[in-house]
Amino acid sequence: FTSVFGRGYGYQIWRAPRDGYAFVGMGGQLTVVLPEKELIFVINSDNQGNGSGYDILTPYVIEALEAVLAPETPEDTTTEAPNENEYRELNDKIASLELYALKGLPECPLAGKIDGVTYVCDENPLGMTKFSFSFGEGEGEFRYTNEQGDKVISFGINRNVFGKFPELGYSDEVGREVTTNGHTYSDAVSLRFTGNNKLQMKVQIIDKYFGNFLATFAFVGDEAACKFTATAENFLGKYRGEFIARRGQK
Repeated sequence: FTSVFGRGYGYQIWRAPRDGYAFVGMGGQLTVVLPEKELIFVINSDNQGNGSGYDILTPYVIEALEAVLAPETPEDTTTEAPNENEYRELNDKIASLELYALKGLPECPLAGKIDGVTYVCDENPLGMTKFSFSFGEGEGEFRYTNEQGDKVISFGINRNVFGKFPELGYSDEVGREVTTNGHTYSDAVSLRFTGNNKLQMKVQIIDKYFGNFLATFAFVGDEAACKFTATAENFLGKYRGEFIARRGQK
C-alpha cells in the first residue's frame, strides 16, 4: 500500500502516481483521481479481516490504471480490433463471481448432535445468554438471546444465505450514530463444519456500511467453547469475545 500511496498525506487524502490523489477507506474502499488524464476510478469493497484489504486490491488497481495510461505513440494510428474471445472470457468470469462464503465438510455428524439443543452461556462480553443451532437441507438458523431479546440469523451451509442482521440500533444515515427506528443491515451468512466437533459461521454485513464477524464453536462433551471475532468500523462491537456455554435441554 505505502509503495503506491506513500508519496505524501494530508487532510485524509493520499498522493497517488502521475500527480494524482486518492481517498483510501477501510477494507478496500478506494477512489483514485488523476486530473491530468481526466480520470476518476472508484471501487467500494470490503476486505476487512482478510489480511490487508489494501494489499489485496491496490496492486490490481494500479496495474489496470498503468495499462490505460500507457504513453501514446503518435506515429501508431492503427486501432486494435476487439478480441471476441477475451471479451467472452471476461463476461464468463463476471457471471461466475460470487460473494465469499465459508466452505467446509459436505456432511458432519455434529449437526445431528447439536440440532435444536440450547446452550446456556457463561457471562460474556457479548451479553449472550443462550444459543442454539437448527439444521435443514443445506441451510439452518442460529438462534440466540442477548440484551435486546431473542434473535435469529439464517445461514447457508458452505454457501451464503442473504437476509437481515437482527441487531438493532445501527443507523441508516451515519454509521456511528445509535438509532431506535428499527433499521437493520442486510447480511450474507455462511456456515461450515471444520471437524467432527467444530463449526464456524461467517456473518458479512453488505449494506451502506461494511463489516463482518467470524464465530467459532468447538463442542466437547456438554460444553461449547465460543469465540467471536469482528472486523468493522463503528459497529459490531457486541460481537467480539470468548466464552463457554453448557448444554441445556433440546
